[in-house]
Amino acid sequence: MLWRRRRTLYLVKANDDFVSGCSCSSAPIASSAQMDCPWCGCGWLFSCLYCHGAFTFARAVLMRESLEELAAHEVPRTQRVVSMQGEIREEVLIPTVEDWIEKMQPLIGALELDRTYVYFDGHAIPADANGVRMKGMRRSHDLNYVPQVRALTDPSAEALLHDIKYWTAEDE
Repeated sequence: MLWRRRRTLYLVKANDDFVSGCSCSSAPIASSAQMDCPWCGCGWLFSCLYCHGAFTFARAVLMRESLEELAAHEVPRTQRVVSMQGEIREEVLIPTVEDWIEKMQPLIGALELDRTYVYFDGHAIPADANGVRMKGMRRSHDLNYVPQVRALTDPSAEALLHDIKYWTAEDE
């Protein structure tokens, strides 16, 4: 009897345009590592599930691995935390495969095959969208362009991605 694995619609690195610190030949995205400093890149870059290098553009493809198999590369997800006294401890962010899948569903739930996406404040945004209008993890956004796409030709869009004042502005 031949067993067939269910194919999973998932995001992998599309190219090395704009920012790309990942050289993996196949680079599926990792779970979001967005912290309280999204201007550093954690709020607008994907990271590789294997090497954790950052990249800007990801494409929706059918993966041979199931979500459970992809999750196994990252679970348990931990981070090192340094206390005010300089003590380093490990903190578990995502303890189980089930938790990982639950965390990833909002990001990958509405993907379209072969479409290119960027990560922006907790969401996968189509790179060809007319703008970014949504409530993110950090703040609400109402932009008439996708910053990462515009940044390919306009330095002011890149400046917005790194702008602490933009990311910390209060919602109206």
